[in-house]
Amino acid sequence: MEEIEQVPNTYYYDKLYDDKHLGLFTENTAVAYQLGWQDNTVAITDTEVSELNGWTYLKGYAPKKSKEAILQELKDEKHSQLKAIMHNKRQNLKVNYDNDTFDANEEAQANMIVLLKAFDLGAKTVSIRSSTEETHPFDKEHCQELSLIMLSAVQAIYDQYWDLKDLLSNCETVEEVETISWNE
Repeated sequence: MEEIEQVPNTYYYDKLYDDKHLGLFTENTAVAYQLGWQDNTVAITDTEVSELNGWTYLKGYAPKKSKEAILQELKDEKHSQLKAIMHNKRQNLKVNYDNDTFDANEEAQANMIVLLKAFDLGAKTVSIRSSTEETHPFDKEHCQELSLIMLSAVQAIYDQYWDLKDLLSNCETVEEVETISWNE
């Protein structure tokens, strides 16, 4: 059996459809001969993949996404990025109170609710450990102050997120979307 030399930059295909997309195809010359496709060729550089369906077409025939669809996909991607940054900021949130630093993430805020309930049950003080590993005694008033500082810090993150989300929803061009950023 004679050896078949590989031809570079060539697709071999079984069928070229009316809309100019290739049916099954291969780059392997030997396989193409085995399948009887050796006469059905196109230069790879003369093809393109459709953004819509992923099929390979002769260049110039591949269906493309509309500008509106491209813009919406970019907006959706940017929104996902902004949301991930917001969640990251939320999980790593810290606040300053009484010359120390305290976690203000969701877990810390849930703990604060439990501590505030303790005062309703008759507790006079509760202990809160700071993110610097210092334990502080808190009365009800100070616990409420810290809780409000935490709430304010969380609200500031959400306000930034909502502002960026509103800005994003009003974008009319890809360039406008690309300029939106939120530094972590």
